[in-house]
Amino acid sequence: MSLLAWNCRGSGGSLNNPIMNHLALPAVGLSGGLWFLWKDDITVNVINGTHNYILAEAVHVPSATAFGLLCIYDLNNIMNVREKLGPNPANCARISNFCAWVKECGLFDLGFHGPAYTWTNKRFSTHPTFQRLDRCLANSDWIVSFPNTAVYHLPMLYSDHCPILLNIDSKRQLIKKPFRFENWWLEEEDFQ
Repeated sequence: MSLLAWNCRGSGGSLNNPIMNHLALPAVGLSGGLWFLWKDDITVNVINGTHNYILAEAVHVPSATAFGLLCIYDLNNIMNVREKLGPNPANCARISNFCAWVKECGLFDLGFHGPAYTWTNKRFSTHPTFQRLDRCLANSDWIVSFPNTAVYHLPMLYSDHCPILLNIDSKRQLIKKPFRFENWWLEEEDFQ
């Protein structure tokens, strides 16, 4: 089962895949614009949506697992200084506030495969900036229900953002990495 969310501002392309259901919410001027596509093994009930967000209830049909889904256009934050490449430094206070908000909401970044950056200012000949502004966040219930989830950053084609593909039933072999203890964990209040 796959979900594809795409920030489609400036998109002139179309997706003609008969096996996917979709919802396209166009940009308003230079703001917003989302495409959301899903395969037939999921049912989606869109509750509300604008050019900046899509709120839906969904059911993964094979497992009968229900979940809420929120696609947001305008978070525009990174979670680590390495998620930005460009002439201006990352704003560490903003990163800290965003990470605190994600933690307070009980969410986890699901990681990704593919290109490191999901957005560019497209000023390739002057001052190019690349950032990972698009991501999939999930709570612990999601991680337990869908432990084989894989997130893919797809190539940037029609927009200044790349499409994000979420595959719930990924069969990709995970490479076992050795456990590494991070000293900063000891500074966290809730570390046990």
